[in-house]
Amino acid sequence: MEELNYVAVTFRTDGAPIYEKPHDSAVIYEEVKPRSVEPDAHTGSRSGAPVPPLLLRAVAAGLTITCLILLSIVIALTVHFNMVISEQKRTQSDLTEQIERLQGLQVRLEREAGEQSGERDRLNWTLGVILEHQNFPVAFRCPNGVCKPCPAGWLLFQSMCYLITEHIYSWEWKTWEGSRHSCRELSADLVMIDSQEEQEFISNNTEFYNDYRHGYWIGYSRVEDTWMWTGGSNGTLTFWTQQNKVYGEKCALTLRLDSLDNWRKTSCHMKNRWICEMRTLIK
Repeated sequence: MEELNYVAVTFRTDGAPIYEKPHDSAVIYEEVKPRSVEPDAHTGSRSGAPVPPLLLRAVAAGLTITCLILLSIVIALTVHFNMVISEQKRTQSDLTEQIERLQGLQVRLEREAGEQSGERDRLNWTLGVILEHQNFPVAFRCPNGVCKPCPAGWLLFQSMCYLITEHIYSWEWKTWEGSRHSCRELSADLVMIDSQEEQEFISNNTEFYNDYRHGYWIGYSRVEDTWMWTGGSNGTLTFWTQQNKVYGEKCALTLRLDSLDNWRKTSCHMKNRWICEMRTLIK
């Protein structure tokens, strides 16, 4: 906007001097001149009135306070979120630790239950062995009050005890019936072989003695026309020698040969060493 200057201009219409005051018929014109206006110092534009500096400072202070409040809120939210995340991590860590403790407890309980079950099975096994006898040979099976799986001088294999006799002199050898009687006096019986592993164990613990006809009596004999074990089963697993051509004989020997097929049919009255077998007292 520009400053306006008003100037009165009078035109005569009736020939009167110009210095005379105009009368009612005079026409007055106004001349408008623009006034230069300085640009606003704060806005860089021209305005009707300048903005007070105090107001500007108040606005700037308000904006500053608003920014500080927003910054404080952001900081507070960041701290809160960090605390929440840290608490979640601690909670997760505590849960993981508790789960690990519970898993360890479960494993320990299962192990203890297994041990208790195993102990119960062993006790039941021992009780079963004892109940097999009307008069359990305590002094023989538990010398000096100490029970062991097998008596002294007997060999342990799996869940059985074996006595493989080692008599040197022929007068100590016995017939099949005499050998079985000796085993029964020890609360045992002639060995019954029902697996290849057991046959290997027997073969590895016997020895050649006297001549090729002698061996060790086993609990296998012919009852009428059927070969049966002393326990009453006829058995389908046998280890007869390939050269065994003896007919009419009713008792079986195991010989010390390089082959597992080392059973031989012979007379039950022949005298030989023998092998006794019993269940272990402690499994």
